Amino acid sequence: MDSLDYDKFVENKSAEKVLTDVVNNYRDMNAQSDIANFYKFIYAERVLNPSAAMIMLTETETMLHQTKSLFTAMKRNGLLNFRVKDIDLATTMFCLTIHELLDIESDRNLNNMDCNTEEIYNFIVGFCNLYN
Repeated sequence: MDSLDYDKFVENKSAEKVLTDVVNNYRDMNAQSDIANFYKFIYAERVLNPSAAMIMLTETETMLHQTKSLFTAMKRNGLLNFRVKDIDLATTMFCLTIHELLDIESDRNLNNMDCNTEEIYNFIVGFCNLYN
C-alpha cells in the first residue's frame, strides 16, 4: 500500500518541515477543482448514502495508515519519539485535528474571512514538541 519511501522523504528534514510539507501537499491536493467537487458531492451524500459514507471511511482509513507509516519512519530517523502505544494515538490526533483545521480554513475562505494558517503551523509545532 505504501508506494512512498518515507525514510527518503524525511531525510535531512526537521519534524516540523516534514509535517508542514505533508499538510501543505494535502491542502494543495484538496484545492484542485476536480477533487474539491468530488468531496462536495461525497460530503453532501454521506449522511444518507452508505456508498458515500464508505468512500469517506476508506479515505480516512487510508489517511490514518499513511500517516502512521510516516510517523514510523520519523521515529526510525530520530525526528519524533513515540512509545509503541503512543503512535496510534498520535496518528489519530494528528490526522483528525489537521483535517478539522483545514475544514475550518475552508469554511473561512468560503465566507471571505481571514484565514489563520498559523493555527495549523502552531499545532504542528506543539505536536513536534510533544513527541520530541
